Amino acid sequence: YELRLDEISDGQRALIVLYALLRLGAEQGHALFLEGPENFVALPEIQPWLIELADSCGNAAPQVVLCSHHPELIDYLGSDCSLMLRRDSSGITRAEEMVGKTDSGGLKLSEILARGWDP
Repeated sequence: YELRLDEISDGQRALIVLYALLRLGAEQGHALFLEGPENFVALPEIQPWLIELADSCGNAAPQVVLCSHHPELIDYLGSDCSLMLRRDSSGITRAEEMVGKTDSGGLKLSEILARGWDP
């Protein structure tokens, strides 16, 4: 069964690119920088990719930088290995680790951030 790229959805094309980047680019020792990898992709489709991404980090993929506002990405990867970038009134952007900052009454990290609370 063959399909051309113009015969599949935007989400299917995005998944092809995400898996290709993870398997081809990262395995060559390149760092991955991705902004909004979950765009056009449904939650059940992005979860297997997130698992493969987390498993390959530090091994096949030496470094991965994701920029996302998606709650699933924040909750799955955020509490273990993320940085929060904050810009204060002086215009200086500061990075702070998010490791261990999910203990706010049992709320997920994405919910804490959505409420505007300081994790």
